[in-house]
Amino acid sequence: MAGPLAGVRIVDFTLYQQGPYATVMLADMGADVVKVERREGERTRAYQSWTGVAFYTNNRRKRSIALDARTPGGREIVLRLAARSHALVHNFRPGVMERLGLGYGDVRGANPTIVYARASGWGARGPRARQASVDLIAQAAGGLMSRTGFEGDPPLPLGAAVADQLGAIHLCAGIAAGIVRAARSGEGSEVDVSLFGSQIALQGPEIAAHSLGRGAGARAGAGEGLRRTGGVSGAFPTSDGWIALAADGPALDHLLAALADAGEGPPRAGASGDHASLDAWVRERLRERTTAAWCERLAPLDGVAAGPVRRYAEILADPRSRANGYVVDLDHPAWGRRPVVGSPIVFDEMPLAEPGRVPEVGESTELLLEELGYGWDEITALRESSVI
Repeated sequence: MAGPLAGVRIVDFTLYQQGPYATVMLADMGADVVKVERREGERTRAYQSWTGVAFYTNNRRKRSIALDARTPGGREIVLRLAARSHALVHNFRPGVMERLGLGYGDVRGANPTIVYARASGWGARGPRARQASVDLIAQAAGGLMSRTGFEGDPPLPLGAAVADQLGAIHLCAGIAAGIVRAARSGEGSEVDVSLFGSQIALQGPEIAAHSLGRGAGARAGAGEGLRRTGGVSGAFPTSDGWIALAADGPALDHLLAALADAGEGPPRAGASGDHASLDAWVRERLRERTTAAWCERLAPLDGVAAGPVRRYAEILADPRSRANGYVVDLDHPAWGRRPVVGSPIVFDEMPLAEPGRVPEVGESTELLLEELGYGWDEITALRESSVI
C-alpha cells in the first residue's frame, strides 16, 4: 500500500539527528527522500558511536545521491532536483547554503512552490541565530534540565536526545504544512524550526504556570514533581522492579481501595499539599507484589494510569511494539538484521510500510541524474570531473 505522501519528493541535506529524523518520518509516510551526500559519503556513516547508529536508523527508505555541491556542476544538479521536488531540508548554520548558491532565493528561483526548511539551533532571528547548538545545549537553555532530577541535585539532561527528536517532529509538521499550502495556493514557504524553540514548546503548561505567578513547581524527581493535583504520581518500587502510577480525583479512590488491605487505610494529603505520608503508604503497599501483578490488578480501574518502568530490551521484545510497527527489523552491513525503532504513526489501523534499507553512498546518483534529463555522456563527464 502506498504511503500517504506517495508522489512527494524531498531533497535532504541534513546531518546527525534533528534533520534526518524529520525526513525519515516523511520517508516512512511514502515520500521519495533524496539524501544529498558528499562524494565520500556523510561523515557520520563511519562513526562507531551513537551518531553512527543514528545514521542507520534515520536514513532508511531514502535514496542517496553523492556530489560536490561546491562545484558549478554539483550546484546545477541540486537546483534541477529542487525544481522537481516539493521541499528541500537542511540543518546547516545560516550562511552555509547561501555560500553554496543554494539559499532560499536561489532554490526558489528554480522552484517557486518549494518548501525550504531549516532545522536550526536557536531560530532564524535574534542574537544567537548564527551560533551552533546540540541537544544538550537546547535542553539546558530551554529550561528542561532545570526541571529534571531531584531538588538539590545539579541540572540533569534526559536520557534521550529529546531536543533533537522534538525539533524533528516539529520540522516534519512544518514541512507537511508547507506542502499543503503550496498545493492549495501555489506559494512556496521558508520554514525554520529550532532546538531551542521546540524545548520551550515542550513545556507550555509549566512555563504558563510560572508566567501566571504559580511558580516553576518542584523538580520532577521520580515523577512526583509532575503531580497536578492532590493525587498520586510517580515511579514506585515493587517486589521485583518499578511501576509508574498517576491517579487523582475519583480515580485516586479506586487506586487506594485496590492497594488497601485489612489494616489501616491510607492517609490523605493535607491542605498544605504535603504528599509525603500518602506516598509512603502507597510505596509500602506496592512492595508487596510484583510489577506485573500490580499492572494486572490496576488495569481495570477507571482513570488509573499504571505501567511498568521498562528497559530497552523489554520494549524490543514486546509483541505490541511489533504489532503496531513501533519496532521493525533493519539490515545493517556490519551487525546484520536487527530490530530498530519504526514509526509511531498508524494509518487506517495499519502500521506504515516496512522501513526498507539504508542506501549505500551515492547508489542512486546515476538513476536520479537520468530522471533529471542528463545523458550518459554528461554523466560520464560529471564523474570524470569529480562532480559526482
